[in-house]
Amino acid sequence: MRRFHEYRDHCLSDVDLSLGFDEIRHPKYIRFPIWIFYFFGGGQTQRAIQQTLDRFVLPYEGDINARQFCSMVCSHDKNGIRGRLFEQLSSIDWVASSGSYLNNTDILKTQYNDDKTRFLQAFQFNICPENTNYPGYVTEKIFQAIQANTIPIYWGSGNHPEPEVLNPDAILFYKGRNSMEALCQQVVELYRSPRKYEEFMAQPKFKTTAVEYIAHRMDLLRQKIDQLYKNIT
Repeated sequence: MRRFHEYRDHCLSDVDLSLGFDEIRHPKYIRFPIWIFYFFGGGQTQRAIQQTLDRFVLPYEGDINARQFCSMVCSHDKNGIRGRLFEQLSSIDWVASSGSYLNNTDILKTQYNDDKTRFLQAFQFNICPENTNYPGYVTEKIFQAIQANTIPIYWGSGNHPEPEVLNPDAILFYKGRNSMEALCQQVVELYRSPRKYEEFMAQPKFKTTAVEYIAHRMDLLRQKIDQLYKNIT
């Protein structure tokens, strides 16, 4: 990424093992994006990963269609996309922005005790684009929306976030300025039709390859650490 250009080589000449989100073939490097640590830790078995995914989407108590419209939680807008989405979607209904950027409500703190998942659960959609559009750069944002059982409105990683893991049909994508009208129409259609919203939400959130992919990342990390340990003992 541009901000840390001097570390684009992942310091491979200086370290024994480097983790990151880039796709790099190197004996000292493993692609291990931050969301794996965030939701799965670093040592789960394949069975445990399957169990985590099986219960990943948290159930919503009550009528899912009765929830409020849309949420956003962020502290800045580096590329203007969050503000653009906020403005356009606000023309449909109120968008609750509970982060420091475009803040218009304090309910994340006062009503949900800073529990972001519970806050997101109160809304049908969540604006969650990445800070930058870079191949492989996928953070916890989209996974938090999925876990909260809300529809992510996403931009990032070429709009192919974790293709081995996430089902793109269960995500709404911002595809640039020219896509805004079509995106808003999608949102309106889902928001105003409980049947269509329920059908969209019923889609599987993860690919059938998700467990295998995550388990493989963990196995690689475990093998590398074991090998490093053997080399120093």
